Amino acid sequence: MKTRFLLSLLAGIGLLMMFLSIGGHSGTAAPLLTTYVFGRPQVVAEQPAAISIAGWLSDGLLMLVDGQSSQATYFNPETGNLALAENPISWSAALQAVGRTSVLPPPVAASPETRFLEAQWSPDGRIRAAILAPGAQVGAPLPASSLQLFDSSTGQVTTWENAPRFITDLAWAPDSRWLAVLGIAGVGGDGVERAQLFLVDVWSGEAYPAREETFGGGMWGRQLAWSPDGTWLAVACPTATEGRVCLLPARYGEFRPTPAATLTDTEPSMPAPNPPPVRSTLVYTPPAEITLHVYQLTLGGARRQPYTLCEPGSTAWGCTVFCDELDFPCVRTTTLPYPYASNPITIPIESDYLLDVVPLEMGTYYHATALIAQAAAARSYAYRAIYDGRSINNSTAFQAFIPYKFESLPTASFPDNPENPCAAGNLNARQHTICDAVAPGYYIAYDQSPEEYTPAFAEFSADAWLRTVNGGRVYLRGVEDPISSGCDANDYGHQRGMSQEGASRWARGNRCSYSGAGNDPWSVRWDDARQILTHYYTGIQLRDSAGARLTPDYRWAPLEIDWRSGSVSPPLLQPAETRLVTFTVQNTGVLTWTGQVALAYHGWETQSGAPVITTTTRVTIAQTVAPGASIRVSVPLTAPLQTEALQRYRLRFDMQLDEGGRGAGEL
Repeated sequence: MKTRFLLSLLAGIGLLMMFLSIGGHSGTAAPLLTTYVFGRPQVVAEQPAAISIAGWLSDGLLMLVDGQSSQATYFNPETGNLALAENPISWSAALQAVGRTSVLPPPVAASPETRFLEAQWSPDGRIRAAILAPGAQVGAPLPASSLQLFDSSTGQVTTWENAPRFITDLAWAPDSRWLAVLGIAGVGGDGVERAQLFLVDVWSGEAYPAREETFGGGMWGRQLAWSPDGTWLAVACPTATEGRVCLLPARYGEFRPTPAATLTDTEPSMPAPNPPPVRSTLVYTPPAEITLHVYQLTLGGARRQPYTLCEPGSTAWGCTVFCDELDFPCVRTTTLPYPYASNPITIPIESDYLLDVVPLEMGTYYHATALIAQAAAARSYAYRAIYDGRSINNSTAFQAFIPYKFESLPTASFPDNPENPCAAGNLNARQHTICDAVAPGYYIAYDQSPEEYTPAFAEFSADAWLRTVNGGRVYLRGVEDPISSGCDANDYGHQRGMSQEGASRWARGNRCSYSGAGNDPWSVRWDDARQILTHYYTGIQLRDSAGARLTPDYRWAPLEIDWRSGSVSPPLLQPAETRLVTFTVQNTGVLTWTGQVALAYHGWETQSGAPVITTTTRVTIAQTVAPGASIRVSVPLTAPLQTEALQRYRLRFDMQLDEGGRGAGEL
């Protein structure tokens, strides 16, 4: 009887596919967008009362008005000096001084219930940008506000679809093409509304996030002003206790943006304007140390009431894990007091801080690859807090830090090299796991342009059922997480950014986040922490401490494979048998797929890697897929003919980008 030939697809197909996607070429990059690029915000004015931004005077001074006293202040960006006006000034007079009018009658019909909250004409007098409040009623809260553009030369009316629910302010660039817009992204922990800054291209109809930071919180229509020469954008940046104004240096440059939304019914593009002068920006350098206050903590990790700073000799929970308090999870093999001589403390991030943070935020029983992702997220979160000038503490309001956590990992072992614990020769297995997680040293960055990037506010939470949720940053978008669909999956925490248990599921290729929770295999497994991070944080790059970028612009991830066999495992196929397989793939890169991306398989190879069939079969993804979004694609797979008895073959997959027929490149 002739030996029956069976072709087997290896169960690690997802692993192979994703290795190629992260390590492959970046492909032919999409065209750079030439637009205004903003540098880091600089606080230029602060006072207890709210500050209103009237606008720029013809002599280059920025006019500010105290919200309570109506006292005018003039800021000189060249000298950095503030000067008080002699007499108070009304808001309408301030607007007149800077060439603005407080009320512009709409030249197009508007329904009686539509209120114009703010309106400004472009510098060339062609387009009126207005903030509308449709459905607003006198004496009632605004249900929403929106951006409308009216082209006086054509009579065309344009609206910004899928915009933030509330648009609070706008300011025209001097080229009459770009419009700076503030849209509320949420309310911060201090109770102040936070707004995302967008750039709206009124010629192409695209809107783009302009800065990663959030601003706003002042009076609507009094938060933005663009200098006439295009070199500065003034924006309100208050806190809960004081009014503040920031300046963003502006330059005309190139970057690859992530579209935020699209304006409908816009005019065709017109010739590009003359660019304003270019201003330099600073390159971000990661810090080596972190300063934080260390408090006694509750069982849940919050600061204990009344707030009590740890002092030398304290053996309270939060000051040390080797504590002596009943009803707290103290490690009771010994009692060791708070180890620092002062409070706050300044300690190395890599060799001290992260070694205690990572095992507190994510237990060592989770998959080692997920712990690498956790270390990168924790590092990025710390970098961002330092960058923002936040006051940092050891509670879960920031991220948990308790002295001696690393040393307490069972069985407790104190490194024989305390200055560099991971170089010690007496570490236990769990300590080695944490050191391996921290060792790669990379962090999550958000690129404003190829030359300017900042650490991401890398929020993370315990778990999210099927999907994470949107956060207040452009890279904190809700993403599909189908592996978190059973076993121990739950909605734990705020569900923004990385799901810790989801990260471990992807690393295990299992719907159960760790071995003790059970075994429920999934159709995809990822063995690189960069895959996890680019899945949960959208449109970001990963960088090392020297600033080198570790990720290409175009990336993808398989989220699920439906083999049409009733199993998550690859089926056994007969020679030349064809099977239609459906892949759920996610755009994990920074650029939108616009119909030029294809899912392709390059053929088959033996288990040793020798190619058997190298002809490429492609299925083009015609839809537009934004960063973070996912799509389902069905691909016909035909097994190769038998070449030798009982030989097993492995499928070779990747994504391809075809730029206008100029050739294909792996993503």
